[in-house]
Amino acid sequence: MLSVKASDNTINSLPLLSPFSSTSNILASLGPVQVELRSEKMKGLKKMFKSSKLNASAIKLQLTAQSQVHVKHSRFLDFGEPVSSARKRQRREVV
Repeated sequence: MLSVKASDNTINSLPLLSPFSSTSNILASLGPVQVELRSEKMKGLKKMFKSSKLNASAIKLQLTAQSQVHVKHSRFLDFGEPVSSARKRQRREVV
């Protein structure tokens, strides 16, 4: 048995998943669940989490896109260099 605490502080006991039980049936027996999202990345996914069907591929794509945006601001920056010159390469000298 699996115990789950609902938003109204009641504890529901659920059977563990077996090859014969449907995940959707078990999740349907839970009812609405309250989740507190703390990070900005998870808050960006709030709309997807609230939808009637969860699409794992869409969630993965959204997380990947958010990671790419955040990398641009912090990757390869030295503390002593200004942001504008952090990614510039030196020119090769023509001999």
